[in-house]
Amino acid sequence: FAGTEPLVRAQFERILAEDHPQLPALPAPHAHLHAHASIEAAIDAFAAERARTTALLSGLAQPHWLRTAALQDHGPLRLRTLVERLVARDNAQLALLVDMRQSLSQ
Repeated sequence: FAGTEPLVRAQFERILAEDHPQLPALPAPHAHLHAHASIEAAIDAFAAERARTTALLSGLAQPHWLRTAALQDHGPLRLRTLVERLVARDNAQLALLVDMRQSLSQ
């Protein structure tokens, strides 16, 4: 789960540093844990990565949220829209975690 967070943060950093960058699409959310990783370890790793992303976003002024990028297969989007998509992605990953937990308890 934490694996795509640096990719998301890199997209945000590019939007802030470049004028209308071309960004690749992110991989679809998936529920893959390494054999040695527990759900708790995966959540901890995700939380650490998300804290870095939150720190980046929390210091932005209004004009930053309006900066644009071209996302592969989606055309122009504002940073704000990409953050909204991140929240939707989080919801999808949460559903995967719930499914994983349910399948482990059966």
